Amino acid sequence: MYGLARGAIRGMIAGVKSVNGLAKILLGGTWLHTAFFQMLADGSQPDGTWGHPTVNWDITSWHWYSNEGDIIYACGGTGCHDVLATLN
Repeated sequence: MYGLARGAIRGMIAGVKSVNGLAKILLGGTWLHTAFFQMLADGSQPDGTWGHPTVNWDITSWHWYSNEGDIIYACGGTGCHDVLATLN
């Protein structure tokens, strides 16, 4: 399923850029769900394999609510994380 999602995102970006090459592409997520975006960027997959097509976008947006605490010290089930550093 991940490969299908990556392909759909790559196709969407290619379609937008074919109509407007100057368009900015924005991808975004929420909370501590950063692995999906990391795999898009580095060409890895959930099965641990590498060398797959990467996805390039211009702007990363992140949905953060005040009740989620401090974005640079976000604590969840896997410990505490600096989400901004991870996204950078």
